[in-house]
Amino acid sequence: MEFGKKTTRNLIEAKIIHTYNGSVIPLKRHSNSNHQTIEFAGINGYTSKSNLLKNVLLELKEKLLFSLISRIDIAIDMEKIPQNVVKELEERRAPFKYGNTTYYKSKKEKKTNQQIDIKHYNKARKDKLSYPLERLEFCFKGQYFKDINFKNIETIFLKMQKAIKRFTGLEVEIQSL
Repeated sequence: MEFGKKTTRNLIEAKIIHTYNGSVIPLKRHSNSNHQTIEFAGINGYTSKSNLLKNVLLELKEKLLFSLISRIDIAIDMEKIPQNVVKELEERRAPFKYGNTTYYKSKKEKKTNQQIDIKHYNKARKDKLSYPLERLEFCFKGQYFKDINFKNIETIFLKMQKAIKRFTGLEVEIQSL
């Protein structure tokens, strides 16, 4: 419960890395993989922990160059997600509401999508913020990257930006580390 979540059933090994600057990073191994996954969650968040975590990642960058990318989450935060963006999403994917979150699923996908998951939720309510904030989140997963390693991470950004534009009509720029 170090990260506010219970471990999942398919997790067969979990370790916590405590860094010199106070950052806490999970190291996981899932049952469907022989590889360990190091997770840098929230490096562009709104907290001082995010800055510390980003510093650790930048310091480790040289050592992680040939590590495979398994997932990148892109969050678009706005006071209110425009209705035309939601409408554009609903034209391409079916909305499925669960709790505070609306998931947008393709017509043929069942529970999970191995390439892209899209969700929309009230970040202010979830994190008990004192100001309004909604989040549109794109989770780009392993099959989307086709064995891209960390040293080539920026080569995938343009493709991700085009996907976000195709789904929402929004022009976004994914910034380099």
